[in-house]
Amino acid sequence: MKFFWPVALLVLLGCRPTVAPGSETRPLRLLLFPTCRGEKLESARAALANALAATTGLRVETVVPVDYLDAIEELGTAKADVALLNDLAYLLAEDTYQVEARLAILRSGGRRFHRAQILVRKDSGLKTLHDLEGKRLAFVDPYSVTGFVVGAHLLAEQGVRAGATTFVGSHEEVVRQVYSRDADAGATYDDGSPSGGLPVDVRARLQERFPDIGEQLVALAKSDPIPNEPVVFRRGLDPALAERLTAALVKLHDQPAAVEALRVLDDIVGFDPANSADYAPLRTMIGGIGKETEELVPGGWRLRLKTQQQGF
Repeated sequence: MKFFWPVALLVLLGCRPTVAPGSETRPLRLLLFPTCRGEKLESARAALANALAATTGLRVETVVPVDYLDAIEELGTAKADVALLNDLAYLLAEDTYQVEARLAILRSGGRRFHRAQILVRKDSGLKTLHDLEGKRLAFVDPYSVTGFVVGAHLLAEQGVRAGATTFVGSHEEVVRQVYSRDADAGATYDDGSPSGGLPVDVRARLQERFPDIGEQLVALAKSDPIPNEPVVFRRGLDPALAERLTAALVKLHDQPAAVEALRVLDDIVGFDPANSADYAPLRTMIGGIGKETEELVPGGWRLRLKTQQQGF
């Protein structure tokens, strides 16, 4: 009996040939946002996997990680091939495992960018960022891009030192605290919509509870545009396969089932080309507030120490 010698050699060495992602035995694994878990979203996750499989001819599996640290480690160890990450998790994954951002998410209206803003009450007498010196500020949490990092950078750029600062847990609570005068100002997101009428940001969610919120809360300052969350590819993924999947993701808008799945999963309407340079300004902002990327992702320092010991 004759063996093709490379396969025979692998068998003798106790090894198996590497199976390319996208096969029946090794599906291509796409990680969704950690918020995409739950039975209610199961059909949307399956519809997205089926749409990508139909377009690429590959077996695709959509997986929801425990958290962003779990997603980063799966990319770094090649257990996953592609992932939707938030901006901060992407920067940590790029620093740690040299992943590649290829696409950015598009939101309603085809928006590729969003901003951070500092909100105050119209009747507060606060007119500029310098007026916030010594004032009470509300942030979302230490891991929020628009609810902390970029807002804090706006102040740091101007040399402004706030007084008491609190992390209140959500964008809605930031807005409520400013509206109720529990804070003098708060950092939250701006969706980038043109001005005029009721803002389509988090204030709109609280309009039923506070009917005059769009009139009473105004933006004291807004940041430069920040790209929406990236679609990230692991290091070492075959370039031809990466191109194939990238093209398939961009073309999902042609498939009604995929369009609905993306909307249900995270209000996604499509994808647009992106790269590392698009997220470089955010790196500058992180440095501007004296932080490192590993500080801004829960468990980030532990991951950095672990990978340093492993030689990454």
